[in-house]
Amino acid sequence: MEPIIRVSCVRHTYPDRTSVHLCGLDFVVPPGRRVVVLGPNGSGKTTLLSHILGLLAPDEGTVRVLGVDPAREFSRIRERIGVVFQNVDQQIIGPTVYDDVSFSPRNYGYAEKETERMA
Repeated sequence: MEPIIRVSCVRHTYPDRTSVHLCGLDFVVPPGRRVVVLGPNGSGKTTLLSHILGLLAPDEGTVRVLGVDPAREFSRIRERIGVVFQNVDQQIIGPTVYDDVSFSPRNYGYAEKETERMA
């Protein structure tokens, strides 16, 4: 079975020339697994997540989500993957995490039972 996420030796340079190297962080997330990414400030967690979501494209290395390049297939990836902010005050859609997580499935027309399962 194809992995949900595959990351290999990602490097990204921001406009201010800050370079983030995530080599050595190569990993695969198989279906059914949950992963937590932990690390100190400035260690690359947000950069990694931004690549997985397709918000950034790597200068080097590869990122595949559901078998495709998320930077090139942004819409397709965003239909299947969402983000919940660490700070509850920054939630965008509703007052609870559930409201935010269930917004997209509802927006795409999923039945309420399927929306609940996905959230």
